[in-house]
Amino acid sequence: AHVAYGPGVTITAVISNAGVVDAPASIVAFRLDDPETGPVVAQVSVPGLASGSTFEAAAAWDGGGAADGEHILYAVADAAGSVLEADEGNNAGWTAVRLLPDLVTRPADVTGHFAGDSFTINAWVHNEGLRAAQGARLGLYRSWPRLGEVPPVSSPRFDLAPGESVQVTLTWPGEWQPGLYVGANGDGEIAEADLGNNLAFLGRRRWLAYLPL
Repeated sequence: AHVAYGPGVTITAVISNAGVVDAPASIVAFRLDDPETGPVVAQVSVPGLASGSTFEAAAAWDGGGAADGEHILYAVADAAGSVLEADEGNNAGWTAVRLLPDLVTRPADVTGHFAGDSFTINAWVHNEGLRAAQGARLGLYRSWPRLGEVPPVSSPRFDLAPGESVQVTLTWPGEWQPGLYVGANGDGEIAEADLGNNLAFLGRRRWLAYLPL
């Protein structure tokens, strides 16, 4: 089983017929935290499978009805028990899922311009996770930040619901410096589904200043 984030969660599982005879149509169920008793968050119809063939089942889930944090999603083949099998013990696979916010800032989300003796950044922040981000802030960093590092320049705190975006403006005092990073939650103070997509690198971008003749 596998999950892909943003927005929502897409769950996929590859169902294989490893037997020597064809298998009739069946159902794969996606269960939360327990392959037998966990709540079913989605299910997909699987067509009949010839011996040696596979089928990729995919379902969308919004994370509703589950507590925040980390969970296990199980994909259970032949969930209804309707297929007579040589081995019933290999029908479940699993993957981890994080029901958390996911703050994202990409290079294409960032614009900048010079204003007098300072450099102004406008950046979009997206929440592509399944939970609200509370008390987030956008920061400018001189290098890739360490966890817990306070940004030298940061925005006021803001909340961002799942699927929402906000544009934030920051001003870097003095000249622009190659190697700046901009992003939300770069210090990792908010638990997220993915901390690897929070920051955009500004070091190789050529910014233009329009001056009077």
